[in-house]
Parts: sequence; C-alpha cells; structure tokens
Amino acid sequence: MTNHKEKDSGVREAQSPENKLKDEKISKKEKADMEKEQKSAKKEMKSIFKKNKKKNDYFAMLAEAGDYCLEAATKLDEIVRHFDPEKLEELSAQMHDIEHKADYAHHQLSEKLSKEFIPPIEREDIAALGDEIDDVVDALEDVVVRFHIFNIRELREEAAAFSSIILKQNQTLSELIHEFRHFKKSKNLKKLIVEVNRLEEEADSVYFSAIHRLFMEEKDPIKVLAWTEIFRRMEASCDYAEDVSQLVETVIMKNS
Repeated sequence: MTNHKEKDSGVREAQSPENKLKDEKISKKEKADMEKEQKSAKKEMKSIFKKNKKKNDYFAMLAEAGDYCLEAATKLDEIVRHFDPEKLEELSAQMHDIEHKADYAHHQLSEKLSKEFIPPIEREDIAALGDEIDDVVDALEDVVVRFHIFNIRELREEAAAFSSIILKQNQTLSELIHEFRHFKKSKNLKKLIVEVNRLEEEADSVYFSAIHRLFMEEKDPIKVLAWTEIFRRMEASCDYAEDVSQLVETVIMKNS
C-alpha cells in the first residue's frame, strides 16, 4: 500500500520545468545585479582615489610646514642680530603670527589626512612628520616670547651663535622637506639629513658652553633662570629639527 505522506512529499520536492526556468532567470538577474554593484563600487573607489590624489598633496603640505620653520628661524635671527628690547612685544606678536599660520597648516593637514582614502605613505608617518615640524615652530616662538616675558634687555653672546645655527639648520630642513617628495630617487636627501643632524650636534656644543659660562659668571639668579630657559628652548628647536630628519630617514627605509 502506498504511503500518502511520502507521495505528497515527493510531489512537493519535484520541480516543474516552468519553475526551474523561473529560478534560473532569477539567479541570472541576481548575478547581473551583483556584477553591476561591484562595477559601481570599483568606479566609486577609483573616483575617490583620483579626487584625493588631485586635491591632497601631502608632500606639498609638509613642504609648506617646513617653510614656516624657515620663516620663524629667519625672524628669530633678525631679532637677535638687531636686538631692540623696546620692540620685543611687537616682535613677539609677529612671531606668533608665523606660529598661527603654521598651526593652521598643521590642522589642515590633519583634517585632510583623517578623511584620506589611500595616502602616498603610511598615515601615521605623515601625521608624525606634521607634528614634529610644528614642534620646531613652537619652540622658536617660545624663544622670542621668553625674551619678552623675562624682560631681556641685553643678549648674551651665545645667543647670536645659537640663532645662526638655528637658521642654517632650518634652511637645510626646509630643503630636505621639499626634496622628500622624491625620496625614492633623490641623491641629495641623505646629505641633507646628515647636515641637519650635524648642525644639531653643533647646537649641543654651543648649549653646553653657554650654560657652563652662565653659571660660572652670572651672579643674578633671575638672569640665570631666564637664560637657562631661553637656551633650553633654542636647543629644543634644534632637537625637533633633528627629529624631523630622522623620521624622514625612517620613512625612506620603510618604503625602500
């Protein structure tokens, strides 16, 4: 005797030619829709990449930041060479304007980078370079601010030697950052990195002798405190510049 339940189940499992054809059409349509979506996604990704590549030139943004380092170093050297304590408030404001422009450029770089699709080098490296370059400008502004707030009336002789080294170092640093765009082929980049580091060592030598002479000869504790802080800020700006050059060297090694 035939089992009616088994018979009914067999009928349900059997598929008519019409239903089979219908399922095949649906499958083809789903496949076509999926391919269409994939093509659309690829097209959108290419569009985003082209848009970012065209608008977000991070090497140019870093070079602009390096130019602010040089502008700040040039201003500091001018202040030291033509020192006028009566103009320190005005000169401090001028230096702050440079630092403000550098900060704005830094914020712009960070904002664009946070939305970047595919940066030319690792995102963290670009961000770190932007931070380090900004630190150089901040340290140079700090020197002039301390001339003003400590009411410096007369410069110590090491200040001129220091500002001269700082200017040379930032001229080299600016050139280095502009050259960074060509890091895969550049033959000059390594020399610039070495020169920035050499000038930092020269600055260390001036710093040690300046602090030694300050504590040996100066009897006014307020002046000792003020000049210790000023020399420390000058030396810090050179350290930050060296940090930039070393970070560039690291990026070169990572991408070689």
